[in-house]
Amino acid sequence: MYVPKNSMLQLGSKERTSGAKRPGMRPGGPGNRKGGRNRAAILAVSLLLVVLAAAAVLQAQGERKAGRPAALLHDLERLWTWCGQVMEGGSEQAEWTIRWDWTSSGHAGEAMDEAAGLLLRDAKGGPLDKLVTNDGKSASSEWPGGDAVLSVHAAEEYSTGTGMFALLTIKANSGTTLKEAEETAKLVSSRIGETAPSFKAGIKARGYAEPSAAAQLERLSLGRVLERYDENGTVSVTLASDLLQSSQPLDSTRTANLQIASHLHTEREGQAELTVGVPLLSGDFAATTSSD
Repeated sequence: MYVPKNSMLQLGSKERTSGAKRPGMRPGGPGNRKGGRNRAAILAVSLLLVVLAAAAVLQAQGERKAGRPAALLHDLERLWTWCGQVMEGGSEQAEWTIRWDWTSSGHAGEAMDEAAGLLLRDAKGGPLDKLVTNDGKSASSEWPGGDAVLSVHAAEEYSTGTGMFALLTIKANSGTTLKEAEETAKLVSSRIGETAPSFKAGIKARGYAEPSAAAQLERLSLGRVLERYDENGTVSVTLASDLLQSSQPLDSTRTANLQIASHLHTEREGQAELTVGVPLLSGDFAATTSSD
């Protein structure tokens, strides 16, 4: 069959057409380079997520080891600021007590030896002179400077260990600053974290103020009143404040984190004795011989 020279059906044209390469599909062409960049970006993001996840895990482990003092320090600063506005002489002249509760795995004797060895040391780790009482279940030391006392107590033995608590009492009229209180609280929290995976902490401030101080603290906290008692010069208010991070169940349905108690002083005319606790004052902050 005769095929014209310029016809589209020239022999060999099919082979030439099928053998041609499509634009953009050559090895190393623009399309492949774009796909390579996408894969590299995805890999980089994946590696970043892995690094961030690992960092989060390490941070969480560090917080657990340190006893998670962040909430305690946050609430201490809040309460110190509020009390400074209502107490006579400010927060520096009030008596402050911080209490830590935790469970030790050993029996009372072992738990006391371990806790006293860890806690009753100065900031540099040097041992402090200690007074042992309560048949060896309590020990206390003057904190360097003489403005505070740190004590440790074995409260109650369980089948799984011993309930322990420590008290840091900053004396009234000591002039201790918030920074000094925070540094000591952080140090004690960190040392407790060396022996206990977790602990509970509470704060109490006691001083003198005008009878209206309880109402002023209530306004400063922006708290929701859960319970109130007001009779014959005695006021007690239990609140839940979003400005505080600690909390404790009040009953099966309610949680509180601030308690204020005020009582007219019999020898200080026109003044009341004011006591404030986070999260609660119940159970008090005094050393006991059996349980808190």
